[in-house]
Amino acid sequence: MEQPEVYEKLVQYIASLSAEEREKHRDLIEDTLKRDRELARNFREGRKNAEKFAENLTRVLYEAIDLHSSISMLNERLSELRDISKAVPRPLIGEGPCMN
Repeated sequence: MEQPEVYEKLVQYIASLSAEEREKHRDLIEDTLKRDRELARNFREGRKNAEKFAENLTRVLYEAIDLHSSISMLNERLSELRDISKAVPRPLIGEGPCMN
C-alpha cells in the first residue's frame, strides 16, 4: 500500500527544514513519523479485517441458504410421512383378540 498523501507532504515539509530546525524539533518529527506509520499500519490491518469479515459474512449467508434448503426438504418429507400415516387404517381400541 502506498503512503497516504498527507505522509508524503509531511516528509516533504521535513525535508524543507534546515538542519538546525530538524535537530531542534527532532523528537516531534520522530513522534509524528512514528504516529503516521502506526496509523498506516492500523489502516491496512483494519482493511484486511474488514475484507475477512465480508468473506465470513458471505460464507454465513451461503450456509444459511443451505440450512434453509435442508429444512425445507425435511419439512416436505415429514409432510409426506404425515399424509401416508393418515392414509393407513388404524384398528379401533377394543377390536381383535385380547393378549392377556
